[in-house]
Amino acid sequence: MLYAMQCAVDEETSPTSENFAEPQDWVLRHCGQNPSHHTCREITTRPWRAWRQPCPASLAQAPHR
Repeated sequence: MLYAMQCAVDEETSPTSENFAEPQDWVLRHCGQNPSHHTCREITTRPWRAWRQPCPASLAQAPHR
């Protein structure tokens, strides 16, 4: 998993990290430096991998060549 935070006011974004504490520290610093920027978004990236595998039922029905 990768994490980042984005300020909803100016859309500035923290560095991405595998450790949530790093983007969290960024947003706390950003909000501290910009008191009116108190709304943020968490951006979470969860990698997925998919591949096609024949269904056993379709193999039984497939014509033989």
